[in-house]
Amino acid sequence: MGLPTHNHKRRKRQWVLILGAIILLLAGTSYLFTVVRPDLGAQAIDLLRLVAGDQAAAWLETTVYQAQDTLARARYAAGGAPPVAPWEVTTTAPLDQPTALPVGHQAPTSVEPVGSVRTPLAPAVRSHPPVSASSHPPDQPIAPPPAAQETSWPPRPLPARTNLAGEGQWSPYIRNTTGRVVAYRTFLQPDPQRPDVTVAIVAFDTASTQLHFVLGSEEPASPVRIPRTGMIPIADRQPGILIAAFNGGFKVRHGHFGAAVDGTVVLPPRIGIGTIAMYADGRAHIGAWGTDIIPAEDLHTWRQNGPLVMQHGVINPHIDENIPEDWGVILNGVTAVWRSGLGLSADERVLYYVAGLRMTLPVLADALATAGADQAVQLDINTTNVHFDAIEATADGLQAKPLFDAMKNQHDHRFLDGDTRDYFYITANP
Repeated sequence: MGLPTHNHKRRKRQWVLILGAIILLLAGTSYLFTVVRPDLGAQAIDLLRLVAGDQAAAWLETTVYQAQDTLARARYAAGGAPPVAPWEVTTTAPLDQPTALPVGHQAPTSVEPVGSVRTPLAPAVRSHPPVSASSHPPDQPIAPPPAAQETSWPPRPLPARTNLAGEGQWSPYIRNTTGRVVAYRTFLQPDPQRPDVTVAIVAFDTASTQLHFVLGSEEPASPVRIPRTGMIPIADRQPGILIAAFNGGFKVRHGHFGAAVDGTVVLPPRIGIGTIAMYADGRAHIGAWGTDIIPAEDLHTWRQNGPLVMQHGVINPHIDENIPEDWGVILNGVTAVWRSGLGLSADERVLYYVAGLRMTLPVLADALATAGADQAVQLDINTTNVHFDAIEATADGLQAKPLFDAMKNQHDHRFLDGDTRDYFYITANP
């Protein structure tokens, strides 16, 4: 009578071993793909979503990234390579000024050469410092910020948290045709649990540049019929005009967030969701749909991507909660992974793009707040999705220069050649 029970237990152990082997195989394969071939890893995860669903894919991604993060932290604790700046920096050059050009000469837009950092102006006092999630009760109303006392451009040095040379110092990054700096960049080490991680911040002068949005040829998926080449319009894809491009937001299935282009609503907006809005006069605004941003005749383009991570200078207290209805069926906010975000200063004079590897959502929000953002949203995440290119005009045409060296293993000219995913780009004003 005991034999059937014994066989049952044996079969159960066999199934457990088989399931464990499958999980290890999937995790190992995914780890290999995320390190060696991130593009193949992304394709494998998409296939898993089709077969097993979003939750299973998100679980596997989370498991793999947590394992990577644990190994990286252990390696650093054991005396691994010290953190390094993402680009060469110096802090001895004079204040940045527009480059003098001969009368009648128009130089192409350029990316500042490596190592030519100039120290910007003295630090400014923020009118309302960021409040952490732990100090802001969920139901407490968020008061609007006081009126700005001074312009936020050029950006002021940020507080360094380590001894890494150049941290928090803004470097001239992109110049327009007159030689004036229209974008600076710096880096921070905002996560004390991961001191080997650096996060890049690019600050654009909104008085000298304009934000645009492009639908990918496939995403965000929509039944609305509209021309979708995934390309930047030819009028903007010109030397001296196009200066930068960077990733957009999640796929539709991960959040069903709204989008519109040139007055055509591709996906309906969700009330209360963080929205990047672009207006007919060239202004850009970031806020919650239905309160900060409402339908208007001059509002022609917008993209949503989850709740605001910052609102009126206060970090969202719910950013570490994994609520699919709000944040999408993706990696949870406490998973350390490549992340990106976009923010605006209180006076809307500075547009901030933030990106970095092995970031949690709270760390991304903290980096945006430290940079000076007043309103901010998270953009896309994961290795193959987070990408920023500075666009340089050369004798051979437009060339894309990734912000991080680690981004070079991706498709370097993805925005110049067109993309299946949506993205943003920046033009210099005439």
